[in-house]
Amino acid sequence: MKKLTGRTIPVPRSRGFTRRTGDLLTDRFLSPFRNRQEARPPRVYISAQHRPKAGQDGGSSESTGESKLQMASVGGAVAGGVGAPTPHVLAVDDSSVDRAIIAAILRSSRFRVTAVESGKRALELLGTEPNVSMIITDYCMPEMTGYELLKKVKESSKLKQIPVVIMSSENVSTRIRRCLEEGAEDFLVKPVRASDVSRVFSRVLR
Repeated sequence: MKKLTGRTIPVPRSRGFTRRTGDLLTDRFLSPFRNRQEARPPRVYISAQHRPKAGQDGGSSESTGESKLQMASVGGAVAGGVGAPTPHVLAVDDSSVDRAIIAAILRSSRFRVTAVESGKRALELLGTEPNVSMIITDYCMPEMTGYELLKKVKESSKLKQIPVVIMSSENVSTRIRRCLEEGAEDFLVKPVRASDVSRVFSRVLR
């Protein structure tokens, strides 16, 4: 029988070779030769445009800055990082269909969601559950509009720090401007998409 011969490949070279060939056993084979800590989980960042409110940064003109939000993983919730509590979002809409849609979008992004049908019910819940990360509410609702709910939240010393996002099926510039001037973080025109939620929440819940 013919004897097979060969030469030993040094570890650094074999490491490059196995990486180039896609050998899945690379880590197991080379682990005894490595004298370093295990690699940390990758961090994923979302860049979001932030527009300060009038009066900040020494003027009323809008300025744009980049803010980065670290996510726990590629498919993880928009949160402050590994170990951070899951953001609790209060969704308010008198339409059962729209309420179910926005709740599904939020849950798919791994938020904890409480969905209610009116501004009155939202205020009742906020009285017993103040640890709400954000409120997203429809504008046109009977008894109490989203704008009226926004005003009550911002007038409360206990609730005014909670970010409020307004939704509406009507793109009315005066309505949008009034909500933003009252303190709304953003105004979304329905139908709300997952990309809208990602954009707003990555900026606000940073």
